[in-house]
Amino acid sequence: MVAPDAEVLLHDYSSIVLLSLRCEGLRKGRNTLAVVYSKLGTDDLWTEYGSTEICGQETCWPVWEKMFELQFRIEHVRLIRVEIYIIRNQNMQEDLMEQKFVGSAEFNLAEAVYARSNPKNHGWLKKKLENVRRKPRDPPLGKLLVYAEESINAKVELSFQLSAHDLKSTDFWKRKCDPYFVMNRIEGVYDTGELFLAPVYRSEVARKTSEASYEESSYTVAQTSSCDIYQDVIITVHDWFRLGQDRYIGECITTFEELQKIVGRGNPHTFPLYKREGPRISGLTRVKTTAAMLRSATKSSRSGSGSRSGSNSRAQSTLSVERADSKRKSTNASGEKRTTSRLTARTASQISGGNSGGGHRTSSQISGHSRMSHSSGGSKTVSMTSSEVRNQGGKGNFGPLVGSVTLDGHRFKRHYTFLDYLRGGLELQLMVAVDFTRSNLGQTNPKSMHSVVNMDEETAYSTAIRALGEVMSVYDNDKCYPIYGFGAKIPPSHSVVSNCFALTGDFFQPEVEGVEGMLKAYHRALRVCHFHGPSYLSEVIKLAANMARPYVQPKFLKITEAPPDMRYFVLLVLTDGDIETGVARPLSEEATDRTSPRPACLTRLSHGLFPFLKLRHATEEPFWRRCCESQRTPRPSETFLAGLGFWLLAVAVVCYLLLTISSTTFLMKEVPDSKPKKYEAISKFPGSGRHIYYFLLVKRLVEVTVLNHLCGNLMEPLPAMYQKRFEDLEHMRPHGVVRGLQRMITSLFRRQHREKWLTSFVPDYILLLVVGSMGIVYVVVLCSRKLDVHVYQETEHFIIARNDPGSAALLIVDSVVYAYTMVLVTGFLLCTLEQNVVAKPDRQREFFSALALFIMLWGTNFFTTLYDRQIYTSAWGLPAPATIRILASAAQVFVTHSMVMMGAVLFGHSAHLRRTPDLTWKDFLLKLLPSVLLLAIAGVWVGLQRQFHEHSECFPEGYRLFAQTWPYFTTLVASLGGLALLLLTFCARARDAEESDFTSLLDYDSLLIMLTVSLAVIGNINTIFAMEASRAISSFCGALARLLGPIGISTFAFAAWKDPPRREEPRSGGLWLGLVLAGVMFIEFQNLEDCEIASDMPGCCTYPGLPGYNTHEHRNLKCSKDLRCMVTQFDTPCDLGDAEDLESLNITQLKQ
Repeated sequence: MVAPDAEVLLHDYSSIVLLSLRCEGLRKGRNTLAVVYSKLGTDDLWTEYGSTEICGQETCWPVWEKMFELQFRIEHVRLIRVEIYIIRNQNMQEDLMEQKFVGSAEFNLAEAVYARSNPKNHGWLKKKLENVRRKPRDPPLGKLLVYAEESINAKVELSFQLSAHDLKSTDFWKRKCDPYFVMNRIEGVYDTGELFLAPVYRSEVARKTSEASYEESSYTVAQTSSCDIYQDVIITVHDWFRLGQDRYIGECITTFEELQKIVGRGNPHTFPLYKREGPRISGLTRVKTTAAMLRSATKSSRSGSGSRSGSNSRAQSTLSVERADSKRKSTNASGEKRTTSRLTARTASQISGGNSGGGHRTSSQISGHSRMSHSSGGSKTVSMTSSEVRNQGGKGNFGPLVGSVTLDGHRFKRHYTFLDYLRGGLELQLMVAVDFTRSNLGQTNPKSMHSVVNMDEETAYSTAIRALGEVMSVYDNDKCYPIYGFGAKIPPSHSVVSNCFALTGDFFQPEVEGVEGMLKAYHRALRVCHFHGPSYLSEVIKLAANMARPYVQPKFLKITEAPPDMRYFVLLVLTDGDIETGVARPLSEEATDRTSPRPACLTRLSHGLFPFLKLRHATEEPFWRRCCESQRTPRPSETFLAGLGFWLLAVAVVCYLLLTISSTTFLMKEVPDSKPKKYEAISKFPGSGRHIYYFLLVKRLVEVTVLNHLCGNLMEPLPAMYQKRFEDLEHMRPHGVVRGLQRMITSLFRRQHREKWLTSFVPDYILLLVVGSMGIVYVVVLCSRKLDVHVYQETEHFIIARNDPGSAALLIVDSVVYAYTMVLVTGFLLCTLEQNVVAKPDRQREFFSALALFIMLWGTNFFTTLYDRQIYTSAWGLPAPATIRILASAAQVFVTHSMVMMGAVLFGHSAHLRRTPDLTWKDFLLKLLPSVLLLAIAGVWVGLQRQFHEHSECFPEGYRLFAQTWPYFTTLVASLGGLALLLLTFCARARDAEESDFTSLLDYDSLLIMLTVSLAVIGNINTIFAMEASRAISSFCGALARLLGPIGISTFAFAAWKDPPRREEPRSGGLWLGLVLAGVMFIEFQNLEDCEIASDMPGCCTYPGLPGYNTHEHRNLKCSKDLRCMVTQFDTPCDLGDAEDLESLNITQLKQ
């Protein structure tokens, strides 16, 4: 895994606005007072924010000196109400009922900011005072003027370079740590009283050093402390680990105000780095804490200490401007969700109107800081030079000293905020596009986004339009919004599906006035439009791009040119998420195509060569859709004729191949006087077999064509099913072996790793990749062996001849296409099952027919591989080393395993999602590795058995140690292992008491288990009858006991599939036992198969066996090369001879 680079993890565009108040034209102006109230657009009640001082001058134009700080957020609509009073009784000025009410004015905070761009009133927002008691004939009450000014702290961006010194390693095996630092801000407080930190910036990793230095980084007050310069900023240092979790080293605490002072001084500043031992408690961030202190803080917070009473209640009231509601989730810039439902009401920057004297700003509830004192819990901020840090003792303020961090290279930068653009005249233009496809369900369905079942409630789309429209209306002066729809049949004919139509009914007049106008147009469209589909967004996005193009700001302007108006277009697409794959093209794609054509060509080439890439979930319209897909939908008759033609061609090719393979006999002979030695394979039957390689090439081309058609036209991913792999990620721990390998692979390819759930197909993926890689290597090796062999028929018609360039080229092309098809099959299965790809709803029959055709064609590769093994790895023809024979077996396993997985796709298993936990490292070390070790020992054992089983006289020790013991081992493992699995299956208690019929238990996997166990049992029964006919009692009993192996595995597998065992159940151990038993049986079967194909004594593959089998008809004399070659009276040396001749021989005399 590559060390991560520096990354900004959180962006915050909030700001602090200072409001100044004055009045004009009051009828009486002595002892005037202004009281400010505030509320969000979604609130019903006003909250008192504060009051000004009393203006004691006798004037009708009072001016108040006090300024009010309010937090401005783009996504919130903050309303302000100002009430003007004349104080009659200064002794009771807190009781407003005793004072004379003059009038009030209401405005939006954004209005006050927009007024700065209007030179008419010199930046002042002017509002008339209103009073419900005022009569129409009464003179005006006066005007309220508001001046909004952004806080200077919000416009400053601090930049500095951070370095760490004397850091200690966190692991015994690492001499030096790999440190990186994280800038954190306090995001909230848990119910327990512990602080919740949100990372703002993560630095790059400094590898293997205790003296780390990092690149320059920049921060704003909104990022670090949500516009509160007195709130704590916590810098944590961590030790990076390649595979495991990063470890905490230490932390230091500062504030944005302190950082400003450090930058202002310009000298390097060093903070001691402490390792916190206790929890972080609100208000006690700079002192050492314990769990007992956390409990006491929780009790005090629950008991409540801020009750208001008496006349001071209004003066002491405060307004907490929350960054996030406790019932909502906010998303940071890196895409990670920060859940705040468990947090208490967080005060981002608690602002208070103060008392009558001056209304100073109150201290932050989170960090415990005030304007006068920047300490917390009675402890002052610790800052010192490097030498002072080194001279410190072992303990710090809240833990042991583990190093220090130094800030250097400070500088201030001007930070342009969103309010700067608003003052410059920026307007936000909202455009709405509503989904009218059938995937939203009907209006009478309660689950529909357009549901109108309950007339008292708005539809889901109406709620979204109202919520976002009210926010965006603040930044739009004309309050006119274009609203469109897509995916519906529109009037008057309702026969044409439109992917972009105006909900007003007039495409040239799509704008409506206000939020209510959008809702009326939307409800009208619901009544007159017919839902249809598909959900194509390309036309809507193209229209939005054309509307925004005139307002593109040029990079350079001439002196005589005027810049265009600043308008920012926001396109709101309301849909259920079922968007057609790849239809939302980016707005700059046309420019990309003109300026850089190479990426487009490369993308087309990749999707053309590897069609399974079309099945991946895409957020953009891929280039292959424009050039690979047909522009018109084929007629049903055309589809039927094309499918019928492919089926007839495939059946003819398959029949020819099967007839040729089953009736052809090859004999390999050495070419005389050839140096180096060459071999030729002579075919005896049939005469038409010389065309087999042409038919193979045609078959492979048909496979590639069918697979391209499947990927490009007949299948599509399920986004909703795929997204379930990214839900509830907190429950998938612990991370284990597979996720570690995924992280390593993504880091090797320098791709960003995205955490997601594993599925039950993971073992299938691993096996498919292993045997598929070995199969491709086998195809390459087999091609090289074929080029060294003359293959012809007795009639001198060459099939493949080494001295024929045309035949050699045909062989090379066939091998290349076969290897390419194996790559396509692997990618198709991985993408289909990984991305939850299914057949399109309107083309399911065509999909079933095409995939069944492909499975039939692909299954013939099993017989062609077996055909090549009998020719090019046979001991009677061209002997092959064990490595090539293992690769050939893997190629056959790849064909069978891929056929099984394609059958799962055919029956819709790609639409299923079974989450599976990862293989823990403990299970990997204590269970999987021992199981693999046992199987490796069995593999080495069977290899030595094959080496000695034909040479009982030349290698007596090896024969007795490896060859004679192997049958006992396999019989013992199969019988005892199968019996143990049967006991685990039938002795375990079922967790579910529900009874189900037999048909509900049958599915694709169950049928596969039943099919394979039936074939295995038939093979064992055949062996039992052979032993009974030979009257070998011990071998008969052994073969009978071996029946327990396949029966036990199949029974346990069926039970575990229907009722998976839990970790604490005894049945969980049966999984590993079944794995070892299945591995041993597979090794034994592959040994017998390879012996029958590659051995020069195919009838003796089960020799030596159990007692009774070896002595039957002198089988040891038949199957032992050492004894057989001693017989010189046979016509052919080393011939097996007849049984009658063998019985007349004196074995003892031959041995002597």
